[in-house]
Order: sequence, then structure tokens, then C-alpha cells
Amino acid sequence: MGPWTCSASVSASDAVYDVRRIATGEVFQRNGLTTELAIDRRINENWKAYMKWIRESDDANDPSYEYEANVFSAGIKWSH
Repeated sequence: MGPWTCSASVSASDAVYDVRRIATGEVFQRNGLTTELAIDRRINENWKAYMKWIRESDDANDPSYEYEANVFSAGIKWSH
């Protein structure tokens, strides 16, 4: 078995839509943030075990668009 490998990333986005309007007449605006943490470990030459967590959120001046999500995954992956 190989050593554990860890990775992390954070990304942000910001958008203003020139044409799209919300109910109040304002121009639609949104911003988002994504965070990802992952670890994996080589089992043998072609196989790795992994675990990953991703969190996404989008905020907007239109409350019907806002969301938050957490995703957890774990498994074994093959590469050749």
C-alpha cells in the first residue's frame, strides 16, 4: 500500500446578469463558493481507495435561487 495523498481546493464565483431581472426589477446577481477535500491511498498498481467531501453554496438577490449542498463519497477507483 502507498502513502495517503490529501488535496484541498476552494473556488468562488460572482456573476451579474445584464438582462435577467428579479421580481423587484433589480438585475439578477449571484455568488458561489465551493470547497473540496479529498484523500486517497494506492492499494496496488491500478487501484486506489478514496474519500471526498464537497460543499457548494450559491447566494443571490433572488431567494428562490439560493442553495447549499454537501456531498460525501468514498470508494475504490481503477486506472490503467
